[in-house]
Amino acid sequence: MYVVPLVKRNSLQIISKHMEENITRTILITNFPKTVSHSDLLRTCKAAGPVREHFIMNSKHSVFFVSFYDLRAAQKAHALLTGEKNNFVVKYTISQREVPKGADSCTEDKNQGTVVYTAAEEFKPTQESDVIDSIKKGKENIIRFYDSREALKFLNMLKAEQPRSSPKMAWDNDLRKRITFLKTAEEIVKNAPGGFFKGIGDEDQPMKRRMGEPAGASADTKKKIKLSTNWMLELFDSFIANNADEIFSSM
Repeated sequence: MYVVPLVKRNSLQIISKHMEENITRTILITNFPKTVSHSDLLRTCKAAGPVREHFIMNSKHSVFFVSFYDLRAAQKAHALLTGEKNNFVVKYTISQREVPKGADSCTEDKNQGTVVYTAAEEFKPTQESDVIDSIKKGKENIIRFYDSREALKFLNMLKAEQPRSSPKMAWDNDLRKRITFLKTAEEIVKNAPGGFFKGIGDEDQPMKRRMGEPAGASADTKKKIKLSTNWMLELFDSFIANNADEIFSSM
């Protein structure tokens, strides 16, 4: 992939590919019978496209979260899982990487598909079919990709060939929208039945977040660390407490 400079334009430019705004890279799946394992759900999801990660909240195996690299894969998985033969409930949501916390900065490991750079001229990837839309207002340029991996490729290319454009990753969804997704997911998990589901292979065990566990912690140290009952909400509550004035002033 290389960067192609385009003719400078003064007006706002939007190239729409009709991707629905409520589609995210992560889906939550619930209301599936105990005869359906996480392995079964993963098999269906992987048939839709490469999976970035999967996890659970609050030790509720009855709600299964799956994150994709590509928005189109998430959309396809949603359609496959909500077929006429299934009574599954499938919702778009956010991943553990998108929970508001700290400075809420969007780094390259957040699995996002939005790249922002500053330049009078426009630059685009060679495969414009990878792009959902692009927006230019003044010198600010925003390009949204279907696939987060393509976004990273474009970001790295800009860093190498156009470093003065200060390219960086940006959130696909703003703070308010991520808070809404998070609250919806929390309510679903809260009301979901507990218990473990049989037929889950070791390789498909959902990831669980351990609060306060340092990188490379020893086995003895890990035993002393209590598993958070709702780590996503703990991070969220901490973020709200530290940023309350800014959040409520923007609403």
